Parts: sequence; structure tokens; C-alpha cells
Amino acid sequence: MQITVLTSGRVKSKASVALYNLRGFAILIVVSFHSFLAYLASQPSSSQPFNSPPYHWTAFPITDSERWFGFDLFCAWQYIYVMQFMFFLSGLFVWPSLLRRGARTFICSRALRLGLPFLLGAYLLMPLAHYPVYRLGADDPSWSAF
Repeated sequence: MQITVLTSGRVKSKASVALYNLRGFAILIVVSFHSFLAYLASQPSSSQPFNSPPYHWTAFPITDSERWFGFDLFCAWQYIYVMQFMFFLSGLFVWPSLLRRGARTFICSRALRLGLPFLLGAYLLMPLAHYPVYRLGADDPSWSAF
């Protein structure tokens, strides 16, 4: 079964409904994986210091006192296959787009579509997201020291 995806009133591409649903499911799995990281029973009972190597807070910035071993099993299972699965899906969706648009247009549109949100996220959202973690584990929790 084929569908036509409309974006801004124009035809963008044709793809299988199952592949679009699979891509949505993969995104849901990745979001749930990252949501459960604070509740893993295998993590230390307290947050790691912000300024001491090896900087464990970067992998697990916040750990909650309420934990469940089932989240460890879920995350361990997802850790085995989810990145390979995302690269596989990316390859399925990139090749038809590359053939349709051409290499130059494809790279320019990807740089704009992925690069601009990355820059906004890295320079605006990441400092705001890491500040609460900094306040929990730093010697001087002020904004100016951060």
C-alpha cells in the first residue's frame, strides 16, 4: 500500500505506511530509553559530582531515588539493537531522497534541516538543560560560575 505525503500542499514522497509507522515506533523507543535512564537500579544511589573526572553526570545527569529493575532490562535490550536499527531506517529513507533531489540539493537541505536545530540546541537548550544538574553537584551553584 502506497501513500502520498503532502507537505505545504505539494507532493513530497511516496513510501509505505508500514515504514513510516516503523520510523515513528523507533523514535518512541529512543525517547522512552532516554526517559528511563534516571530510574535504572544499576546506577549509583547519588548523583555524581559535576567537576570530578570521569564526569559520569554526562551519561546520567539526574538519578532518582525511586528505581525499578524492569527499566534496566528494557534499556539493556534497547541498547543492543536500537542504534543499528536507526541507521538502517535512515538508509531506507535517505536513498530515495538522494536520487530524487540530487547530491547537492540533498546535502544543502540536510545541512539546513539538521544543522540549524543542532546549533540552536547546542548553544541555547543544552546550557539550560545542564544548569539544574550543575546546581546539584557543583561547589558554587551560581549562574555566573556555571
